[in-house]
Amino acid sequence: MLTNKKTDVFISNLATGGLGMIKAKTENMRKCRILKGVNQTEFAKIISLNTASYCLIENGKLGVKPKTAKVITDELAVEFDEIFEIIQ
Repeated sequence: MLTNKKTDVFISNLATGGLGMIKAKTENMRKCRILKGVNQTEFAKIISLNTASYCLIENGKLGVKPKTAKVITDELAVEFDEIFEIIQ
């Protein structure tokens, strides 16, 4: 798994600051997952999340905890703001 120091610092600050809710940028997240070559069920297993929860996250219907956001960004090898946004 790749790590990204910029994303690590950002997510760490978010976790301690309580700045808002993290929501997926649905089309971007879907595109990144597809480019990785996996379906939602396979990706959910890779990140140790149940399929239903991952589907809700990817469809923008469920907020994400900072730790989960980090796991997803690391696994997809993308920056936080490429696939997530913070809703105040």
